[in-house]
Parts: sequence; structure tokens; C-alpha cells
Amino acid sequence: MARPEPAHHGTEPRDRAAAPGIVTFKELQDLCRPNPADPRPRLSTVERWARRQGIKFRYDGDGGIFTTLDAIDRAIRGGDSGANDADPPVSDMI
Repeated sequence: MARPEPAHHGTEPRDRAAAPGIVTFKELQDLCRPNPADPRPRLSTVERWARRQGIKFRYDGDGGIFTTLDAIDRAIRGGDSGANDADPPVSDMI
């Protein structure tokens, strides 16, 4: 009989396979920290970094955020303002 998964209390986002084109919170943490030897940044740090970069994102329900490769590409090209108040629906991001 399979054991139930332990309860998640929001302290650390769960590791799970993301759909193609999705950039997970863990991946965003890696992208925004300047030195890989440093500890992973907190959610507030990653949010602030993403906003400054113009990357639109959504909250993942596990204590983190996620985005898409397309959103990162648009931010790099400068095609979006990065404001999260007029985001498209999640279904448009996937």
C-alpha cells in the first residue's frame, strides 16, 4: 500500500516536473541569485527581481512563483511592461 505524501506547509516549494515551457520557482531562484554558492533567495527577493526584469509571473500555490519561457523572452526583448496587474489568464501562459 502506497504511503500518503507528507503534508506541505509552505516552507519549501515541492519539487515536481513542470510542463514544457514553464519556469519553476526553483529555476527562478537560480536565475536571480548572482552567486550559485549563496543560499536560494526568498520569495520576496525573486518577486522583486522578476518585476525589475519585466518578467510576468503567477503564484504557484506552493509558496513560490512561476513563469514561462515566452514571458522571459518578451522581457529580454523589451516587448512587455512587466506589470502584473493586467496579466493574461494562466491558460494563456501555458
